[in-house]
Amino acid sequence: MNKDSVAERIARSHELIQMQPTDRLDFINKTAAVKQVIMSCIAYLDQLYHNKESWDYTDEDFSFIHQSVCVSAIPLLDMVEHFLGKAESEADRRHLAV
Repeated sequence: MNKDSVAERIARSHELIQMQPTDRLDFINKTAAVKQVIMSCIAYLDQLYHNKESWDYTDEDFSFIHQSVCVSAIPLLDMVEHFLGKAESEADRRHLAV
């Protein structure tokens, strides 16, 4: 990967994350775009895992990676729990809901 193109992609991702959606459709579109940012980070971590050169990283580097992934996962888990709760309450109100 070219450092300049990666740096540009990171800058665009930061801009995207800072944008406020304007309506329901924009929320969906921006959420899908942010999902792509998350997926590209996962792909990077996968490349890191399979790249033998990355094993030259220090314990501090791996600690930073681990901490960052854990911190970023917490809001995603909160979101899943929120919608699971909504689904459960809907199922309680409508017994035929799956």
